[in-house]
Amino acid sequence: MNLQLLLVEDNPGDVRLFEECLREEYAGVTVHAVPDSIQALHYLERRGLYHSACRPDLIVLDLNLPCHGSLHLITTVKAHPHWAAIPLIVLTTSSAAHEVRAAYQAHANAFMVKPSSLTDFTTSVRSFARFWLMTATLPSEHSP
Repeated sequence: MNLQLLLVEDNPGDVRLFEECLREEYAGVTVHAVPDSIQALHYLERRGLYHSACRPDLIVLDLNLPCHGSLHLITTVKAHPHWAAIPLIVLTTSSAAHEVRAAYQAHANAFMVKPSSLTDFTTSVRSFARFWLMTATLPSEHSP
């Protein structure tokens, strides 16, 4: 398994923890982390620093990002003909009903609440990985 995951997260500690949780059991996943929605778009467009970026098989993003924010990124990705099929999962500390609804209305594929404890965070990331990386069939770059 050689999957490319784009993690859009502005907290370096959460990036490191997410990567460590995946690395322990899913060595075939490469995590590419960017801190905001503008850099995520540059990554997807393969612009600037990201000119040689791989198309991600999966996008995971925090809901409360600097710059344009996650909802703008979700709607942009889901409206783009080459990116719309990429599963996009929100992983955030918020569990507010209006934010959950807004993410799904923007066409996020899943919404996960980021646990505050280390043990629960690890369990949550592993559950995410078990489903999205081991159970679900992800579209390839060449899927219609």
